[in-house]
Amino acid sequence: MTKIYSGKFNRQELIVEHNQVVQVEPLSVGLVIARCKGDICNLKVNVSKGVGVHFITSEINRALQITAEVESNSQFTVTLLGKLKQHYKYELQVSIKLIGTNSQVNLQAPLIMSKQSQTDLNFTIQHLNAHSRGRIVARRVQKDSSFSNLLGKLLISENGKNTDAYLSDKTVLLGNLAKAVSRPELEILTNDVKASHGATIGQLSAEEIFYLRSRGLTKNKSEKLLLSAFLNPALIGVPLDISTEFLYEI
Repeated sequence: MTKIYSGKFNRQELIVEHNQVVQVEPLSVGLVIARCKGDICNLKVNVSKGVGVHFITSEINRALQITAEVESNSQFTVTLLGKLKQHYKYELQVSIKLIGTNSQVNLQAPLIMSKQSQTDLNFTIQHLNAHSRGRIVARRVQKDSSFSNLLGKLLISENGKNTDAYLSDKTVLLGNLAKAVSRPELEILTNDVKASHGATIGQLSAEEIFYLRSRGLTKNKSEKLLLSAFLNPALIGVPLDISTEFLYEI
């Protein structure tokens, strides 16, 4: 087990082996840049009481599985930064349990798929106690003949009163052969909760591209600007140097 002591403005690098358990101990707020070693990466995160921590996966290999448990009065953010451009089948799974009261989780997935990549995304947040808050924000860009399928689940148990849960999944199709599927699911076993989801799949707005071109931008720069704006809601809290590198070659 690897122990991480979160601290304000504390930025740490973590090389994740095939199977690794991380225990995040409380101090304040921390940032962890996780890099997978090998094609298969399994990471388990235990977030202690009173912790605020943001995990960013800066490199995604063929199979990534993250499981986490978040205790009371803690906030856990995980951002999956992904440029999936090989002729592979990718599998990304994230399952998070909010086991304590007043626990929060933000799952962000800004993903760019290209070539003939095939990607399965399986995201689950389980609200197992009262006054918890969960967010899934996925922004997918599909290029060439890439395909991705997202299954997003929000589960609220009998003990999850006063829960606030939301899933937002939006996809832009750039390639003529690009495809995407969105399957949001809600399972609610109690009353007095807020739970909703929204999903859209479409193309860049021709009107917005025309407007930007009328202001002197090329078509390529106009599309890049719109794609950057599209991906930004899934990049909250990501350091500028990392997000700039991610968006540099969309």
